[in-house]
Amino acid sequence: MSIKKVTIAGGGVLGSQIALQTAVHGFEVTVYDISQDALDGAKEKINNFVPRYIADLDFSEEHIKQTADSIKYTDDINEALGDADLLIEAIVEQIDIKKDFYGDASKAAPEKTIFASNTSTLLPSEFMDATDRPEKFIALHFANEIWLKNTAEVMKTSKTSDEVFQILLQFAKDIGMVALPLEKEQPGYILNTMLTRFITAAMYLFGNKIADHETIDKVWLAGSSHPVGPFGVMDPIGMETIANITRIQLSQDDAEWRSHLLEFLEGRIEEGKLGKFSGEGFYKYPNPAFLEDDFLNLPEEYKDYTHSIKQVAIVGAGVFGRQLAFQTAKQGFSVTLYDHSEDALSKAKEAIAELGNEGKVSEITYVTDLKEAVKDADLVIEAIPEVKEEKLDFFKTLSGELAYKTILVSATSTLLPSELAPATGHAEKFAAMNFSTPIWDNYSAEIMPVSETSEDLVKELVAFARDIDCLPFVLKKEQAGYILTTLNIPVLYAALLLVADDISPIEAVDKTWMITRMTDIGPFGTMDRIGLRTVANIAERLYGNSDNPVEQKIVKLVKDKVEKGETGVEVGKGFYDYSDGVPYLADDFLK
Repeated sequence: MSIKKVTIAGGGVLGSQIALQTAVHGFEVTVYDISQDALDGAKEKINNFVPRYIADLDFSEEHIKQTADSIKYTDDINEALGDADLLIEAIVEQIDIKKDFYGDASKAAPEKTIFASNTSTLLPSEFMDATDRPEKFIALHFANEIWLKNTAEVMKTSKTSDEVFQILLQFAKDIGMVALPLEKEQPGYILNTMLTRFITAAMYLFGNKIADHETIDKVWLAGSSHPVGPFGVMDPIGMETIANITRIQLSQDDAEWRSHLLEFLEGRIEEGKLGKFSGEGFYKYPNPAFLEDDFLNLPEEYKDYTHSIKQVAIVGAGVFGRQLAFQTAKQGFSVTLYDHSEDALSKAKEAIAELGNEGKVSEITYVTDLKEAVKDADLVIEAIPEVKEEKLDFFKTLSGELAYKTILVSATSTLLPSELAPATGHAEKFAAMNFSTPIWDNYSAEIMPVSETSEDLVKELVAFARDIDCLPFVLKKEQAGYILTTLNIPVLYAALLLVADDISPIEAVDKTWMITRMTDIGPFGTMDRIGLRTVANIAERLYGNSDNPVEQKIVKLVKDKVEKGETGVEVGKGFYDYSDGVPYLADDFLK
């Protein structure tokens, strides 16, 4: 079957974008809505998108304007669907309204017409039977700003024919989309499966008063190389939508942090600060702070902080330990890298040599004797595997070797420092610091003190982070996972879920995230960079005892990679094969 005539039902923000995107690629497009007022609104939206298309895409002004003028509009469903090859439904997200619409559409459309729903939250099978053509019914989901974030998630139901599935995948490509197949139903498709968990994590951090919204966004931007943080993502969604979702969640789970969040959102709504479209939400528009050149500048008060750290011992020569050793020595510190394994040290030395020879990198000392490693250290940073029992045993062993002057830091990414502090023997000289990876590109440094940590010690650690060219952030209170990992883990979990449960392939998951979040790395590329041993340790700790079969699949997926020796970028293979370069950085990966 060849698709030529396309009807878009619903001329809202996304429906109008779908209409213009489809028309601009040569299809005959009709927009259907329930009233002339709604159609006038759709036409106005489409005309407002024209300048964006001209500025952002390689189409002439004449072509875009002629295309916009060619779109037909009608409030007569029989006229809209009388000869349609494809119907794309983008009406209100209420299941009863959708069922009623499909009941009417099935009578108006010829037998040939394929029905596709752009629903973002509902499962198509919930209203599949109302279409009266389940084998020709499918979900086709687009992201906002469709011409830039050009993903099309094509999700079949259990009754969708393979032929229709392939036709829609091709149609998506034909209108300039990156077609992303979902072999079975998944609430939220690929994007929202990840994005909703990401946003919820950010709201938790804010509502639990771990940090303010700007700090959370700054940690994400500095630590992940994304151009927009979670609260920048939420502003286009709008305060009222987020507040409504929070009220529903609060009725199901009366967590205190949700109450704090809702109180803030309701205050913003009362002030008329409804989000990006009203000129202010979490940020002021049209020039939000996160787009300003100075958003990630070092705070002025941090510039005057001092420290007396010269000798640094780093414990653990894994992926992160060697990165930290390189970055610290590069900035002129004397560094000793310890590991109990000669092989690990040898690999670390080779990897560090490949990174460069600035500062005191060539003077890094590599030792397998812990006592020798820490004897003159002003600062010891623990970077051993993310296993609580191993960390506790290490700190107990270390406590007898340290001079009192020595500052002790754990680089744990998921454990609370208060869980580790008693084993150190001098908790007043201890704190946790979480660095992102690779540390020279993703340069956030989160500092989490324990109750015994002095204010002066925190200032010293801020100054040290600053002097190894990282941007320091001090958390207001303990949070397992700090800010960056708290945001990251739900995204990685969702990505693993999609693959482990055979919903979507790895490449589709990463493409979705990379295109819609405008970044050069997706969740699986991120896990390869972190190292799959670390990911496996975290997955085992979080989900190892779970009765949930999907979570069991997640643990197995990662552990199987580790058992095969496919542990990530460090060995040349993880979820991706790096023998011929970095696959997701190839020019054609996102095409």
